[in-house]
Amino acid sequence: KSKKQKLSLKYNIQKRVREHKRRVRKEAKKLGIKKCAKKDPGIPNTWPFKAQMLQELERKKELREEEIAKKRVEAKKKAKKSAEQTDKDRKQAIAEREADRRQRKLEEAQKQQRASLRKVLTRADVVIQALDARDPMGCRCAALEAWAREKNVRLIFALTKADAVPPQVLAGWLQALAKEAPVVAVAAEAGREGVPDLLKMLGRSANLSEPAAAGAPKPAEHVGVVGYPNTGKQALSKAMRRECGGTVSWLLDMVARLRPEAMPKPLDAALTLHLSIRGALPKGPPGDVAAPLDVLRHLVERTTAQAVMRRFRLPVFEGVEGLVAAFGKDRGLKNKKGKDLLPEAVAKKLLADIVAAPGCFCTPPEAAAAGSE
Repeated sequence: KSKKQKLSLKYNIQKRVREHKRRVRKEAKKLGIKKCAKKDPGIPNTWPFKAQMLQELERKKELREEEIAKKRVEAKKKAKKSAEQTDKDRKQAIAEREADRRQRKLEEAQKQQRASLRKVLTRADVVIQALDARDPMGCRCAALEAWAREKNVRLIFALTKADAVPPQVLAGWLQALAKEAPVVAVAAEAGREGVPDLLKMLGRSANLSEPAAAGAPKPAEHVGVVGYPNTGKQALSKAMRRECGGTVSWLLDMVARLRPEAMPKPLDAALTLHLSIRGALPKGPPGDVAAPLDVLRHLVERTTAQAVMRRFRLPVFEGVEGLVAAFGKDRGLKNKKGKDLLPEAVAKKLLADIVAAPGCFCTPPEAAAAGSE
């Protein structure tokens, strides 16, 4: 007789078996019956070499435990290393995204600056170049001045932040720059001093009802304000609008920002001094800037000893060595052992003082030469 059975019967039997086992487990659970594991009978005492076998089993158990502990330690190290690598990759990805975002933002800002500069230079028949009175020569743009001469566009120098420079130094800069283009000193944020004089140069007047004076220049139709960053362009434009009052249609709404050339690394002494005086020295490692002693030597060449003494409230000194010695003695700069600091360290602190609270200024070449004699 064949033992072959139908699949329906086969599956029905399996289902009944499962149900029976389930009921048995349920009843055992209700009665509290637990399935006891078989107890290891151990090694009989009559077994030969029982002690050696127990030692062998203990040794294998210790080896197994050591292997498990070793694997556990390796797994922890691997997990820690993996977590550190994951965290490092995450931070690197964040830094890359942030760098890309800053780069895109910088490119967009530069694109907008180029577009605004192009619009201002295209429409303006008079260009006002804003120069920081503390160091006007470092704020000049030779390419812009050459373009103005080539296109026959009238160029006017505006010495902004004039209240930060002594009157005699300001007069020297006015005399030096007047040889190349009309120049006026402006303190836009201090009572708008000099703004009326600038408006007269443009053929405009703060009082619209006032008739034009005899011999006054032809009124400028479109005036644009141009300059490097942090030279007071926006303040100058706002001061001109406030001085005129009402609608000033001849003054272009936007100010054009000149883009500084790529700064060399490390910065030379002249550029380091220029940025330090204006409080715009970029943050970075010390190797990116010129040596402090070279910067101070350039400062002594570009300004007078009286200006430096007045800025830092120092006694009379001669040369860079005298300046460093006087500054260190006046500030009481000492090292951990109570000895005087090296000249390089004192010069570094003096340069940091200039950057933290800009107050130094450069004098015209003629005045600097006369003051050093």
